Amino acid sequence: MSAAWAAVDPAKVLPDDLYAGTLVGRAWLPAANGQPAGPSVVAIRAAGVFDLGAAAPTMAELCASPDPVARVRQTAGRRIGDLGTLIANSIAGTRDPSRPCLLAPCDLQAIKACGVTFASSMLERVIEERAGGDPARAETLRGELAVRIGGDLRRVKPGSPAAPRGRDRPRRRDLHQGAADVGGRLWRRGRHSQSVGVEQSRA
Repeated sequence: MSAAWAAVDPAKVLPDDLYAGTLVGRAWLPAANGQPAGPSVVAIRAAGVFDLGAAAPTMAELCASPDPVARVRQTAGRRIGDLGTLIANSIAGTRDPSRPCLLAPCDLQAIKACGVTFASSMLERVIEERAGGDPARAETLRGELAVRIGGDLRRVKPGSPAAPRGRDRPRRRDLHQGAADVGGRLWRRGRHSQSVGVEQSRA
């Protein structure tokens, strides 16, 4: 894995339009010129990776500014290397601490994730919640829902004539609100500063 990352073409980790957008990230910079080692916000450009620490001390502060894009584009920054070199030095266990490496892009922001649960899993979670740990009660609820929906929910295709039954009939059984709560969520995955780098894990 490490060897593969070390040899990766930077174009393979960039958007399809490469450097056309305004790309930012974070890097760990070694001590230099009297400055201690530490993390810094960086801009990723065709000409290389540039330290923006003087203009944006944290990614959170940059993102919360009135015009982050203009702020990044108006800051030349100090070139710290090319993207390929930073990628190659960002592998846990093989990192050269005397050279810059990439970090996870978030710093003071809470780490969150958005997602939608598959319909069958969504209803199963609602059933378990309503059953309160009673297997017999859970089986009864499954049977009632199967009758109301008209069969196995996993066989219902989105957009088909049968699909509205999967929405409307649980509503009549007072399961709709629970399904809505489970179906679309914003999860908090971690506190700020808990993100890590490539092939790195927290103890």
